[in-house]
Amino acid sequence: MALASASDAYDYLPGLASGEDAKVNKVIARVESAIAAYLGFRPAAAAGDVTLDSTSYTLYSRDGWLHVSAENGRKLILPYAPCTSVTTLHDDSLWAYGASTLVASSDYTLEGDLGHIWLDPDASHAWTSAARNIKAVVVCGWSTAPDSLLEAICRHTARTWEAWKTAGSLNIVAGPSSKTLRLPKFDVDVLELLGPYRQPAFWLS
Repeated sequence: MALASASDAYDYLPGLASGEDAKVNKVIARVESAIAAYLGFRPAAAAGDVTLDSTSYTLYSRDGWLHVSAENGRKLILPYAPCTSVTTLHDDSLWAYGASTLVASSDYTLEGDLGHIWLDPDASHAWTSAARNIKAVVVCGWSTAPDSLLEAICRHTARTWEAWKTAGSLNIVAGPSSKTLRLPKFDVDVLELLGPYRQPAFWLS
């Protein structure tokens, strides 16, 4: 489900009526996926799409995914933010991830806006650093877009729509014919709006 809707985009598309909802929503879906990829999100599943939406991810400790901070060994850095919840968290050198290696929720604190999981000072656990020892099932992304992210989505949707009117390469049925729409590059103003949302995955990898 997209963060933006056709009704959000119409303010940026003067002259369009509500009858264009299906086509505008199709463009929004492609734009949001392109933005998610630019920000550093990856598909949550092998055959899934890249999305900005609040999504469950299964992550393992290794370069580019889940990282124990070298500066502070109590901090576990997720590749994505915001993180709204931790479903389960295991630390298991045998990679079985059973009940005996479950890290108790009372042992850590989620700093969700930054994508950090901190072991509490009185925690009975210490992170291990070997690859794949830590398995985290977490929910990351947005259920409601922040204003500046929504603005970026709508601006790029409008420019993508205009590009479709002149040529392109994304299949959209338009009356008796079908045109294809190439997603244009992000303009500077959109990149500036997206800047604060670049993901930790960029510097973890």
